[in-house]
Amino acid sequence: MRNGFVILLLITPAAMAQTDDQVALSMGNAFYSNNNTYTDASVHAWQTATPASQNMNAATLNAGANHLASQSKSASLLVARGSRLIHESYFHNTTAASAKNIHSASKSILATLTGVAIHEDRLTLDTRLGDVLPHSMPADKQGITVAHLLGMRSGIQWEEDDTEYGLSGNFVQSILNLPQAHAPGTTFNYSTGDAYLMGAVLAHATGMSLHQYAKTRLFDPLGINVERWGRDAQGYFTGGHNFYITPREMARFGQLILDRGAHNGEQLVPPAWIDAMTSPHGSPNYYGYYWWLDANLAGHGGFRAWGWGKQFIYVFPNDDLVVVLTHDTKGNVADTDLNQFVRDYVLAAITGPPVSPHLPGDFNRDGQVDAGDYVRWRNGLGAEYTVTDYDTWRDNYGRTAGDSAAHAPSTPEPATWLLLTSAIMMLSPRPRRLPGRLRLSASSIPESRLP
Repeated sequence: MRNGFVILLLITPAAMAQTDDQVALSMGNAFYSNNNTYTDASVHAWQTATPASQNMNAATLNAGANHLASQSKSASLLVARGSRLIHESYFHNTTAASAKNIHSASKSILATLTGVAIHEDRLTLDTRLGDVLPHSMPADKQGITVAHLLGMRSGIQWEEDDTEYGLSGNFVQSILNLPQAHAPGTTFNYSTGDAYLMGAVLAHATGMSLHQYAKTRLFDPLGINVERWGRDAQGYFTGGHNFYITPREMARFGQLILDRGAHNGEQLVPPAWIDAMTSPHGSPNYYGYYWWLDANLAGHGGFRAWGWGKQFIYVFPNDDLVVVLTHDTKGNVADTDLNQFVRDYVLAAITGPPVSPHLPGDFNRDGQVDAGDYVRWRNGLGAEYTVTDYDTWRDNYGRTAGDSAAHAPSTPEPATWLLLTSAIMMLSPRPRRLPGRLRLSASSIPESRLP
């Protein structure tokens, strides 16, 4: 096990200048590429901090790392809080430069790119296959929309881990030729075939290869250096698998989602699209647009990108937390229950609310410490509301950036309570942002505390 931090090589402009041919891994007639581990030429740089500085218990995180070290398939554990990397462990010859196939976790990247393309008016959720793809397709496929593909509701007959092995080298055409089992939009069925079509749609809608579009819109701004990506004989980069990046790059992508699409002052992804991806769109309620919404662990609320062989990016917005776990996918799949692991060793390590890297108490990162931050703080702790909570928050955080006083008064002014009530009422209709939490409302404030 390698526990702690590594000396970093900064990514240079030359390293970011790969062409499609330089990153492409030829798929031939195989739908899935190999599960080799590659060594990247550079390591993504990221500011680090101690767990204690971000209200996390280092001993608990280290115990989790020791547990993973005892599992033969474990490869990495990364934890980021407050936009800083606070824990980084590698196991069994994995290093910070190790790029593994993250498999279906890359579907979440595809969904994010789709939102960028929608924002650029390249396509819409209602764009149909028949309007974009130049391939021959039966009439029952032409009406399948972008929303159907993102929600795994194309209706195309598909049995995951079976159907794909019978496809020919022209994978897009082969998928379009499959029988239509259900009317589009009516039935959820997890399908890498849907994601494959989505990748092809995005390439035609943008007029760029999926690699070049991802590189210019997301990866270059984020400092992510993708050196290997599966490409088929027709020139399509895979939309939902055969994608190799390092654990740090996975975490950086997770941080972008946690920060609601913003990075270094630039809005790379519309915040509304982050909400759309991480919200259910009908049954089942545990799946959004290529994101799994079933990570409401111990009431903390969260979602995850999930790749075969237990490649995970967990995002916990209420806790300002990103967790990356990767595993070796050669041979048998790891048998560790990672939801249980995250509960026992990461969420259990939380000792207090998030700490803003810019202003203590600015939990929603708007540059101010106000009632909106109090709502985020309360829901982040996950405990029942009590009449002393607001006083506690005010004593520790309740001041704006311009206040010179060390602590704000412990008794809230009437105007502040009105602001708090307004913030609560605005937030309470948005259950996806605070999943599994007590949703405060004006009625939950005791009458004795109202002006």
